[in-house]
Amino acid sequence: MIERKLGALDVGAAVGTVAYYRCVATIWAPTDDPCDTNPFPFSQRLGEPVEHRCDHQSMLCERDSGFDFVALAPFIPWAHLMLNREEFVEQAYLFGVLIERLGKDITLQELFEQCRYEVLATTKLPMAIDYLSAELKHTGIIAPAMRKLSHYFTPFQTFIVEQSELDRGRFDFYTALVILKHEADYRGKSDNRQGFFFYQFETLCRNRLNYDAGLKAMSDDPLYSPEWKEWLLIVRRQLGFVDIADLIYGRSEEFVKYRKRHLGEDAEAEYPILFGEREGKIAFANRRKDPLFLFSAMQRHLGYPPVPRREIQNDTLDMIPQMHRRIERLEMRIKLMEEEQRQGIDITKFYTNNKPINLDLE
Repeated sequence: MIERKLGALDVGAAVGTVAYYRCVATIWAPTDDPCDTNPFPFSQRLGEPVEHRCDHQSMLCERDSGFDFVALAPFIPWAHLMLNREEFVEQAYLFGVLIERLGKDITLQELFEQCRYEVLATTKLPMAIDYLSAELKHTGIIAPAMRKLSHYFTPFQTFIVEQSELDRGRFDFYTALVILKHEADYRGKSDNRQGFFFYQFETLCRNRLNYDAGLKAMSDDPLYSPEWKEWLLIVRRQLGFVDIADLIYGRSEEFVKYRKRHLGEDAEAEYPILFGEREGKIAFANRRKDPLFLFSAMQRHLGYPPVPRREIQNDTLDMIPQMHRRIERLEMRIKLMEEEQRQGIDITKFYTNNKPINLDLE
């Protein structure tokens, strides 16, 4: 029996659907017996780092080869990564520059090339911009590239860009950039999970995005703990059947106080508490009301950025001059019709200086 014990683990970046792991394997009993199912080559020396390539949905260590390995959880590309504050600051700057310069007759490819040299070189953002620019030149969209860079861009960021690139939707790319800028700026200043939840969920509501895919992307965000991820999936299943204010109130400290008042001091919450007493009171006060009132109150008290709304263009000011020009054309046509009925149209008044044109070419 050969026993290998996994000592250290350094998970690399995901490339497509394949992840590369750098493992340190300790061989307790070396052997020369070949085994095709063994993920670690026998030619490696004791304690030497080896490369192991496997699908990121499978278990890193299995027992199907007859060896005892340390059991590890399935690999999720973004679960182990939390970017530094500098990365989010530079992301907010990138999205702000795109918002400012996108309406100045400059293509997105040229903007990426310009921003490549403006962002901080000590961050990973320049490399991400190069990858996004290459994907944009080949396919015309950047959402697939952001999905492949799941160790850098969060799933919610990828979801927002993907929704803005749909042909059948009314969610435009400019609004998506404003949302991403506010979110990146908020990530660089705070890690309040309650504020992030309300900002992201209000984004789905106000812009009428896909709730199912949006809540799934929110649950995959590395900011949220396992308790938050589980609750977000519950909201994903029950949304539409249960009021969102009730779902929030049931996971708040205010609900725990309510149980203790009616069931005794020994009464505890049956589920993990995710919201404080303040959020619970606001949710209870906005039950059976329009969710926009709930979001407005939460935004005032939690201080998260206001969610950008889709701007509706007001064409009223342009309609009046257009109607005036059309009325003038109608008046001219009516005059011509009246003249034709009375005595015919006198076309000489349309000549230059009321003189007939000399058609003699000799």
